[in-house]
Amino acid sequence: MINVLIVDDHELIRMGVSGLLEDEPGITVQGFASSGEEAIKKVEYLNPDVVLLDINMPGIGGVETCRRLCEIKPSLRIIILTVHADGGLPSQLMDMGAGGYLSKNCGQDELIDAIKQVSNGERYVGQDVMHNLTAGRVNLPRPSPFGSLSVREMQIIMLILQGKDIQAIAETLDVGIKTVNTYRSRAFEKLSVRSDVELVACADRHGLQIL
Repeated sequence: MINVLIVDDHELIRMGVSGLLEDEPGITVQGFASSGEEAIKKVEYLNPDVVLLDINMPGIGGVETCRRLCEIKPSLRIIILTVHADGGLPSQLMDMGAGGYLSKNCGQDELIDAIKQVSNGERYVGQDVMHNLTAGRVNLPRPSPFGSLSVREMQIIMLILQGKDIQAIAETLDVGIKTVNTYRSRAFEKLSVRSDVELVACADRHGLQIL
């Protein structure tokens, strides 16, 4: 039996995904979490086989949650299930240790296939995500600059896009304000932006909207 933990801050999404899996033999939804902090606690005492993890969540967010879960329990299989099919996040999170990456536009069969394959130690990238990784979005004339960011730079950029200030980001990631500013400056240079307003516009152009 594959035990699954669903992590998403929207109850309708959690219930919807659970409904897609409830009649599938060999898969059981073990629990739910609505934030990264809650997900970490649930993993520690539920010990699931697979975590379906959203990116846009309150608190530490999905990127930092993925990093911490991979560090706490390397054997855990994580599948990113998000609206972001491009913008640099897929390669970042797969490099971090996620076993799969799916768009929320995926179908039931693909979701089930991904869970089974990733639980067996294989990697799975959704069809639309793979298309964006290999060919790029049709309406983008060049590769997304977000793909050039390091893991820590991407974590900080995602938190900025969620509206967190430098102090809040430092507290969320348990690092110093100077460290946050250093990574922020490096990321801004790579993205060729000079302010948070320009960052939001850049993210929007490259499909990295925070919903």
